[in-house]
Amino acid sequence: MYSLEKLLPAIRALLAEKLVKDFKFSKMEAAKALNLTPSAVSQYLKGTRGNTKILKEKYNLIIDDLAKRVAEDYKKYRVSLKLTHLLDAAYQIISFRPLKEDIKKDRWMNLLTSRLQAEHLAAQRNMSLALTVKNPLVKNLFRQIASDSLRHADIVSSLIDYLDKGEDLKMDPLSKKDIEEILKEEEEAKEASLEELKAINPLVKLLIEVIEQDEEKHLKILRGLVNLS
Repeated sequence: MYSLEKLLPAIRALLAEKLVKDFKFSKMEAAKALNLTPSAVSQYLKGTRGNTKILKEKYNLIIDDLAKRVAEDYKKYRVSLKLTHLLDAAYQIISFRPLKEDIKKDRWMNLLTSRLQAEHLAAQRNMSLALTVKNPLVKNLFRQIASDSLRHADIVSSLIDYLDKGEDLKMDPLSKKDIEEILKEEEEAKEASLEELKAINPLVKLLIEVIEQDEEKHLKILRGLVNLS
């Protein structure tokens, strides 16, 4: 919870910065517009007064609106910032409630961040086991799991990046013909069945099944891309 004691100096500091940088006010003009001394404005601009870090980006619109109002009032009427307007902005921030979309996005980001940590941990543990065991087939299985975990982590990391930047998740203009050719190659590879090798022993069977599951996954991805292209 914000206190007015910390919030008001932070708002004044941001207003001073915006008036000087965005509205091209001199320090003297900014001081008069904000009803402050030039010395106070200098301190706000240097960051020695008013902790602006407590104000998150989601409050920018409130500060921007107030800065625009202060700039217009001073340039047109030579009117300084009124305490009531400053307090109004402060109370808007104190009572601010995020939109449902923001709450949902925060929940998604938390879920993805937790999953990313879990995938990295799984990759480390399985790679450690792969280095420990001597049986080359078992070693390969643990490497496969570690590799999958790293791939999953890469996917999750990409999703986090997309959500963080707010980019539109649209398909790239892929060539349907190219995807269909790859799909055909995958289907032909699947026809070269390794089924009879499963009889060698249970470990070999397990490895063959891993390959088969990956092939099915590849086909599912490619068919999905064909439908989207």
